[in-house]
Amino acid sequence: MRNPEANPLTDVVPAMLTPGEAVIPAPAAQHPVFKPIINKMVQAGRQMNEELGLSGQGKSKKSIWDLHGYSDGTPFVAGDRDSFKEFMLPLVEKQAKERGINPNVIVNQLGLETGWGKSIIGNNNFGNIKDFSNRPDSVQAFDKTEKSNDKYRSYGSPQEFLDDYWKTISKWDVNGAQTNEDFARRLTTGDRKYATDPDYVKKMSRFDNEAAPLAANGQAGNRGVLPTDATGRHLL
Repeated sequence: MRNPEANPLTDVVPAMLTPGEAVIPAPAAQHPVFKPIINKMVQAGRQMNEELGLSGQGKSKKSIWDLHGYSDGTPFVAGDRDSFKEFMLPLVEKQAKERGINPNVIVNQLGLETGWGKSIIGNNNFGNIKDFSNRPDSVQAFDKTEKSNDKYRSYGSPQEFLDDYWKTISKWDVNGAQTNEDFARRLTTGDRKYATDPDYVKKMSRFDNEAAPLAANGQAGNRGVLPTDATGRHLL
């Protein structure tokens, strides 16, 4: 199938007819090994574009980020731990330090809650906080741990989420927590628990036990709690 606007000697597939489609040189496009693979990629791309409403045939225009709850094109790769941390750490650092909490612990907890941003329920709900007040913009989903259908809050921006997040966790004595295990235990202590997963502390503790590259002082660091110098700056 040729693109009428393409070079007749080189281009044999549609050029940007819909987002995701591109020009592929004829030798590669017509190669018997690559041709079936390219055809599958094109069809899969068209199907996704239609589902997202990006092809002009869908009912509404959506951003790919909307599928993961991001209303403003959040610049990180969903499910990628390092990418998620790079994005989230600057957002939580100031408030965390004011409370005496290691900011990396907060990022790890939000990463655990959402699979490093891959399984966010509700717009910008980076902690998958449930909604018990029947907000009009809440999202309903199945809680595998509690085996129940629950509503989850939505937020207009990551900062709006964090404002609510700090208010939410302030109901527990988390100030001063420096390790992932300590933070998780505080959230799961008492009759009212932030998380009901019986393995929550165990899962958070794994971040404390992970090996990390050597710090600048030659001592082994920790990815869960990054080593710092006397001024509090991270050494990694």
